[in-house]
Amino acid sequence: MLHFIFNPIAGHGISQKKFKELEELLKKHGIEYTVSCSEYPGHSHALTQQAVKDGREIIVAAGGDGTVREVAHELVGKGVTMGIFPCGTGNDLARTLNIPQDTIEALDVLLNGEAREIDAAKANDDLYFNVAGFGFDVDVLINTERFKKRFKGLTAYVLGLFSALFGLKLSRVRITSPEETFECSALLVAACNGTHFGGGMNVAPKADTSDGLLDICVISDVTRLTVISVLSKFIKGRHLALPMVKYFKTTQISVESERPLQLQLDGEVIGSTPVTFKVLPKALLIKTGKTP
Repeated sequence: MLHFIFNPIAGHGISQKKFKELEELLKKHGIEYTVSCSEYPGHSHALTQQAVKDGREIIVAAGGDGTVREVAHELVGKGVTMGIFPCGTGNDLARTLNIPQDTIEALDVLLNGEAREIDAAKANDDLYFNVAGFGFDVDVLINTERFKKRFKGLTAYVLGLFSALFGLKLSRVRITSPEETFECSALLVAACNGTHFGGGMNVAPKADTSDGLLDICVISDVTRLTVISVLSKFIKGRHLALPMVKYFKTTQISVESERPLQLQLDGEVIGSTPVTFKVLPKALLIKTGKTP
């Protein structure tokens, strides 16, 4: 039986419409299910813990990336199968795992998709499952949240993006992995388990959630004149050959910076540098879609 942890405010109301469509399908086909609704930030942690205690077979995060992170956090190492019904704004981990946005197709994955083990990761002591990092992406995230008080959807994001560009700043960092140590003036450092973040930007096109490695993307030494060109390629995953991009796979990196820099973990601002990112192989059992 499917048990849904549903976030009714995900996606600025999108989730309620999509979940209603899902429930109509479930009832039409006589599929048994249960639902717990998240009522406040962080509530999905407790709801998932209770679902595990109740012996739920498949626990489904129905919401955006924040809901997915909270549910997954409680299922690491539990051996309980997780599912995702993507109905938030970004849905980036769902995109990485080939889970469709379409309601019928997403339900098919929940019912018939392969349950496989994927990696998780840590930024210091905090778990994440898709992408974590710092720099320009955090500036965009913070500015977008500020504009969301007055604008909705894409408008808030575009305003956040241009606000971050206007205040563009690089940070001197020292990055150490088991293979090497180097310094640079970074625009962005991302430690990736998944391929996309920020609502579809293909930061790590070579990432594999089951390879026991993090894909590290570092963009450095750019100017206001070059950053727009870099970002246009970055969004589509065509940035790996650019001279200002360093991309490699490793199990762990530690980063020191001249000043504390805020971190984002799966789209939430949590913690700051100095930070150690490390992979946790085969930490989560989750239903995934078919590889294209």
